[in-house]
Amino acid sequence: MRWLCVVCLCASVLPATLQLDMDKMLDKDNYGPYKIELKTFEACSDGDDLKIHNKAFYFSTNQVDADVYACNITVTRKKNMAKCVLKITTDVYKPSGKVNIVNYSIRNICQHFAFGEIFMETLNATRNCVVPKGKYVKILNVKEMTRQFWGSKFFYGDYEYHAKFKCGDEVVTCLTTRVVFHKST
Repeated sequence: MRWLCVVCLCASVLPATLQLDMDKMLDKDNYGPYKIELKTFEACSDGDDLKIHNKAFYFSTNQVDADVYACNITVTRKKNMAKCVLKITTDVYKPSGKVNIVNYSIRNICQHFAFGEIFMETLNATRNCVVPKGKYVKILNVKEMTRQFWGSKFFYGDYEYHAKFKCGDEVVTCLTTRVVFHKST
């Protein structure tokens, strides 16, 4: 209940220009039901970060169907992931070029509300977030996963998500996904 009061208070003191911009953003031409066009879903080579010797994880993707990918993960040694960080950057493509709109960090992936269960199930992680050595495959329907995460309405546009999982200086894995949200007709 307390957070609702804070939200109401903040909304009442927002500058009128910001409220008008939000109204414009939520306009039916910018936001609503969508169709998804998947352009990219691939393990990325992120320059020198991925050229670290003695890596614990090797990650690749294979397209199985139009929207379905197999994520192949090889864990070369047992790895405690509790102190690792997943950093996600989100860019939107505009006529003027690519613009960064959100940076997000997830600490202790095993306890995350959206990714924790998938991570623990896929990699047989323990309650302490330790991943055993082994080979793992996760089949993902990327369009369905996107819809589950964002819901049935979202902002129309061309988005790129770059996810980098780091444990200290070691880049565990890196993934680039590019999705276009089109207005549903």
